[in-house]
Amino acid sequence: MEKLEVEEPTVENVDVSKPNKLGLFVVYVTVFVDVLGFGIIIPLLPFFAVEMGANGFLLGVMVSSFAFFRSFLFRFHTVFSNRKC
Repeated sequence: MEKLEVEEPTVENVDVSKPNKLGLFVVYVTVFVDVLGFGIIIPLLPFFAVEMGANGFLLGVMVSSFAFFRSFLFRFHTVFSNRKC
């Protein structure tokens, strides 16, 4: 069986005129979830917390844990998104 040689992508042989549709989709979904979290969920979180019996301390823990894990997992997300396939 023959082994196919694959040319390493360089600046000269990569067609940048066509965007990578899957990559753009992943970016759009990531931005949508981020905006959804800050724009809709966090402003409504105090109402849900009061309805479920949480106090101000627990509400602060929920919001700060969201921000902490968002910034913590961002490091891993960049490692996986920047690696070569």
